[in-house]
Formats: sequence, C-alpha cells, structure tokens
Amino acid sequence: MPDHTCVAPEIPELVSWIRQEYGLSLTPKFDLETRKYSYEIIDVKGEPGWHVTDSRGKTRKTPSDALLEGIKWLVKEGKL
Repeated sequence: MPDHTCVAPEIPELVSWIRQEYGLSLTPKFDLETRKYSYEIIDVKGEPGWHVTDSRGKTRKTPSDALLEGIKWLVKEGKL
C-alpha cells in the first residue's frame, strides 16, 4: 500500500465488533412515513433486550448513514 493510505473498517465490521466487544446491537430502522432510516441500540449482553437509545427524531437517507450516527452517539456518550 502507498504511504498515504489508511486502512479502516467498513461500517458493518464496526457494528459486528461493537456487538462482540460491548454487547450492544446497533440496527438501522426504516420509517415508512418519512422513507428514511434511523438507528436503534439494544444491550444484548448485560440485560438482554434492554433498549439503550434510538434516533427516531433524526433520520438519514441510507442505513449506513444511520448506523454511522449510532456509532458517533456511542463514542460521544462514552459507551465504547
């Protein structure tokens, strides 16, 4: 690889890693009314099925954009 190249994981790889390492499931949700995507985060390790947060108020055009927002939220809140 050239010196100026940076290798970074794809969003699905990050979502899988977050689930394995932190027990948090990050899922995109499609809103039929707005035809956009939001995310939902569920704790599947500590308390299965425990709802952590979602972004129903903030929608994105693609599932990847919604997942990226969820990852940013987890970092901002110190969950990762």
